[in-house]
Amino acid sequence: MRPYSLRLKTATIEDADLLLYLRNDPEARRASRNESVITQCEHTHWLKRRLGLRNPDIWIAFYISTPVGVVRRDSIKEELVELSWNVAPDQRGQGFGKEMVSIIAAVTSGRVGAWLKRWNLSSAKIAEYIGMKKQFVENEMEYWERAD
Repeated sequence: MRPYSLRLKTATIEDADLLLYLRNDPEARRASRNESVITQCEHTHWLKRRLGLRNPDIWIAFYISTPVGVVRRDSIKEELVELSWNVAPDQRGQGFGKEMVSIIAAVTSGRVGAWLKRWNLSSAKIAEYIGMKKQFVENEMEYWERAD
């Protein structure tokens, strides 16, 4: 057990480089629905637009002062929220994913869903940990959901 728990901070434009680094990590891209490399310009435009929303819902997880991952919450429909997450490449396998996603899932009411690549067992374990169950498979993706 780690002596400290994670701290989540709402992302700001000052976090753009970190978020882009996490997004463009080869393993993160392989696990994403969109596997392409995102340019700095594309990312900055997306992040500014996203941060301009009433609830941007992007959090960076820190262990002490080290950023260990990011969690994002997207409202798909009024009754459905989709979560996505990414653990920093050098922090994977330490339980940070479960902790950071469970913090956000605990404060998210209603139905919570996530799309995961079929081979991504680490994310499937996180989804199970927060009470999600696999609902169906569509090509290389699995859709997981937790009913509230």
